[in-house]
Formats: sequence, C-alpha cells, structure tokens
Amino acid sequence: MLQRVVILTLFGGFFVFIGTMADGMTNWIGIKSGVLVLGGSVMGALLAYPFNRFQSLGRSLKVAFQEAPNEKLTQLIEEISHLTRIRRLYGPMELGNEGNKSSNPFIRKGIDLIVDNYQRYELHHIMEKEMDAYLAAKASEIGILNTMGRLCPAFGFIGTILGLMNVLSHIDRVSQIGQGVALAFSTTLYGLLLGHFVFLSLADKLSEYVKSEERRLTLVFEGILDIFEAKNPFAVSHRLQFYVNPEGLPDKVAQNPQAGTGPSWLSNLMVKLKLRKHHA
Repeated sequence: MLQRVVILTLFGGFFVFIGTMADGMTNWIGIKSGVLVLGGSVMGALLAYPFNRFQSLGRSLKVAFQEAPNEKLTQLIEEISHLTRIRRLYGPMELGNEGNKSSNPFIRKGIDLIVDNYQRYELHHIMEKEMDAYLAAKASEIGILNTMGRLCPAFGFIGTILGLMNVLSHIDRVSQIGQGVALAFSTTLYGLLLGHFVFLSLADKLSEYVKSEERRLTLVFEGILDIFEAKNPFAVSHRLQFYVNPEGLPDKVAQNPQAGTGPSWLSNLMVKLKLRKHHA
C-alpha cells in the first residue's frame, strides 16, 4: 500500500512540475493530442498481439505492484514442506486430497501428476513445458508495453506534423500561429511522456515481476520433484530457502562487507556453490 501511495504521489508531483514549466496546464493539455498518441499506440499493439494478452496484462500489472514477494516464497516453501510430509506419512491418495486445497495452480498440476502415477521424467517434462508456456505469455505482455512505448513517440511526431500543416494552412492568421504551434508540439510531449515515462517504465516493472515469477516457478518445480521422491520435509524446506535469499549471505555479512573475510563467509560460499552444482 505504501509503495502505491509513493508512486502516485511522485507521478502527480512530476506532472504538476511539468505544468508549471509549460507556463500553465492549459498550454499543453489537449484531448485530441492524447487520443491520437494513446489511441494510435493501442491500435498498433492490437495489430501485433492477440486481444487476450491485453486482458492478462492488466492482471499482471496489478500483481506486479504488490509488496513483499519473499513472503509468498516463504509460504510456498511451508506448503511444499507440508505436502512432502503428507506424501511420506500417508501416501499419494491423501497427498491428492491436500494438493487440491492449494491455491497455486502449478502445485495442483504437479500433485495430480504424482497421484496419477507418472514417471519422474514425464513429470519433469510436463512441468517444464507448463513453465515455458506461462513465461512465454508473460514475455508477450512485456512485448505489448515495449511496442506501445516505441509507438507513442512516433504518433506524437505524426501529430506534430499534422498540427504544423494546420498552422501553415492558416498562416494568414498571424495571431493564432503561436498557439497553433504550441498545440502541435504538445503531441510530441504526450508521445515522449507516455512512451518513455509510462509504457517503457511499466515494461521494466513487469520484467522484474516476471523474473520473480520465474524464481517462484522454479521453486515449485523443484518442490514437486522433492514431493515425488518423498524426501525429508525438513531438508526440502532448508534447501528451498535458497530462493528466498539467493545471495546466501546472512544480514550481518551483507551489512558489513569486511565480515566476509572470515570462516563464516567461506562456509556460506561453499554452501552456495554446492546448491548451484545441485541445481545444475
């Protein structure tokens, strides 16, 4: 919640500042300019991507601005550890009942495959394909924002040309030339602001979210394999903690770089290398 308030405050302050630099908001706000730039970029993106990607884009952006992604990873680890314990103690049937209660669709999918007695290589292949399809859909959503970010300045330039043509066609009205030129260049301003400041920034934000999603899916993927093999739930929980803190360093070492010269730093480094070798 705090993150959203800060972002909205910064956005509002930035646009008010631009308005004061433009000597008043009425000099650069134009409905026609905004419709041309925004409408043109949306139409171009609709030609390039299917409509259902736009629907999922809104949901992804909403989730991307949520706070504390590591808390969700911790909850996933606890859930996977619990399911591993159920698998060891009660077998696949009870595991299926517990797995159906999960809110994570990838966990439910993996548990169904285990209960249906799929082999390990089949489970690995199916889950990997599910992950690839999901991440490919997210990559398309990022592509929509990047496309709109590239098209906005282009349509802004088109609007400026149209505005200048309109001014030149009425060049005999000298008193209106200055206002007409200002309105023509306001379209370029809209294009630059919407393209670089809004859409490309949102694309970067969504890219960071997709990276966290990829880490979350990898955690679930390895957790499902551990459940299939009925490993020790405590060992599973300890191993998956790597995804919550990929650096593998304690907070006191991260805050004090000189502390990394002692034996504790070497021990953490060895653990990190072993985990990477295991993942490879």
